[in-house]
Amino acid sequence: MIFIKRFTLVAMLMTAPMGVAAQDDPGAPPEGPPAPANGNPSVSAAESPALFEFASIEPGEEVTLEEAIRMTDERNLSLEAIRTEIASADAELYRAWATLFPAASASMTLTHLDHPDTVNFGGTPLTTRHQNSLGGAIEVKMPIVSPMAWAGIGVGRKGVNLAELTVTNARQGLLMMVVQSYYQALTSKSLIDVQLGQIQSAARHLEVSKTRLVSGVGKRLDVIRAKGDLVRIREQMISALAMYDNSRDTLGRLTGISGLATPVDVVQGEVAPDESDEALVERGEKNREDLRIKGALVDLYEKQLTVSWMQFLPSLNASWQLSHQFTETSDMGDPDITRWAAYLVLSVPIYNQTRYADLDARRASVAKAKIEAEDARSGAALEIRTARRNYMTAIKKIETASQQAELARETLILVETEYRVGTGSSLAVTDARRTNSEAEINLASKRFEAQASLIALLRAVGADMSKLGGK
Repeated sequence: MIFIKRFTLVAMLMTAPMGVAAQDDPGAPPEGPPAPANGNPSVSAAESPALFEFASIEPGEEVTLEEAIRMTDERNLSLEAIRTEIASADAELYRAWATLFPAASASMTLTHLDHPDTVNFGGTPLTTRHQNSLGGAIEVKMPIVSPMAWAGIGVGRKGVNLAELTVTNARQGLLMMVVQSYYQALTSKSLIDVQLGQIQSAARHLEVSKTRLVSGVGKRLDVIRAKGDLVRIREQMISALAMYDNSRDTLGRLTGISGLATPVDVVQGEVAPDESDEALVERGEKNREDLRIKGALVDLYEKQLTVSWMQFLPSLNASWQLSHQFTETSDMGDPDITRWAAYLVLSVPIYNQTRYADLDARRASVAKAKIEAEDARSGAALEIRTARRNYMTAIKKIETASQQAELARETLILVETEYRVGTGSSLAVTDARRTNSEAEINLASKRFEAQASLIALLRAVGADMSKLGGK
C-alpha cells in the first residue's frame, strides 16, 4: 500500500515551480503566473504564520483509475447486495422446475371412538370399527401434463434474465460514479495547485509592498491590501482542500478503501464518439441496459400472460399410495394390513370467473410495459442528443476559458511589473490577481465539466464504464 506524505503549504511553496505554460489537456492543473525576473523572496511562515499553518493534505491510499474500478467490482457493498438479486431469481427458477418433480409425503392417523362399532346378524356380533385404530400411509404425486407449470418455468427464466440486466445496469451506474469521483478528485487537486500559484504571487507582491514602504515610496495601505489578498486566497485554499478530501472520501467509500483514496495519475481523456446523432441513438438502443431491462419486462409480462391462459387447459396428475394398518383390522374388513393403490387424475377447468379477471390484469401489465419501453427509448434518444450537445459546448467553453486564463496571467504579470517599478498601483495588482484566480479556477472547472460531459455521453450510448480504466 502506497501513501502520499503529509506536507505543509510552506514546503509546497518551496518546491512548487514558479511558472508553467498553459496546457491544453483538460486534466492538467493550471499553474500560477511566473516569478519576476529579479526573484523577490516570498513571505516567510515566521512573518505570517497564520497564512501558512492551516494547509495540509491528508495521506491516503494511492489508486489508479483501473485499480479504482477493480476495487469497486470486488469490494463495494451496494454492488454486492444487488448481485444477490440474481441468486434470488435463480431460486425462483428452481422453484418453478420443482413443481414438475414428484412429491412424496407420509402420514399416520390415530382414531379413538367413544365405543366400537358392531353389527349382529343373529349370531356372534361383528366389529366393523374398533374403538382404537392406528394406520399410516405414504403417498407420491407427480404431474404428467401441467401446462401452468411448464409456462411457469418460462417466467422463471425471464426473471433470471431481468435480474442479470438489473445488476449489470446498477454496476455500470456505480462505475460511472467511480470515474466521476476520480476526475473530481483530480480537478480538486488542480484547484489546490491554482491556489498555490496565487499564494506565491500574492506573497511576492506583499514583499514588494513592504520593500516600497520601508524605502519611503510605498504606502501602508498597499501592505494591508496585499495581506488581505493573502487572507482571501487562504480562504479559497481551505475550500479547495475540503473539496479535495470530500472527493477522495467519496472515492474511498465507492472502492471499499478504509479512509481517503488518492488518484495518482492524470487520466488521458476518453475519445468522444465521432458519430451522428442518429448513429449514437441507434448505438444506445442496442447497448443500454436500462432499455434492455424495459424489453425484458415486456417479455416477462407476456410470459405471465401465457401462464394465465394455461389455467384454461386440462392437467393430468398421477399418484401412488401405500397404506399400512398397525392395529387389528375390523371383522368385516380386508385382513391384509398393507395395501397400495395408483391413481390418474384428469382435471378439466369448466368455469371460473376469476381466471378472466386475471387475464385482463395480465393484458394490462403487458400493454403498460410496452408503452413504458417505447417511452424509455424516446427518453434515451433525447438524453443522448442532449449529452452530445453538452459535451460539444463544454469543449468550446474550454477554449474560451483558456484564452481568458492566458490573458489574466499576462495582465497580472504586467501590473505586478508596473507596481515594482513604481508606475502601477497596489489596487490594480489586487484586481488583476483576483481576475487571474477566477480565470484559473474557471478553466479547471470547465475542464472537469468537459470530462464529466464526456463520461455522461459515453454512459448515455451504453459504453462499458469499466473500459474507461484501461481494462
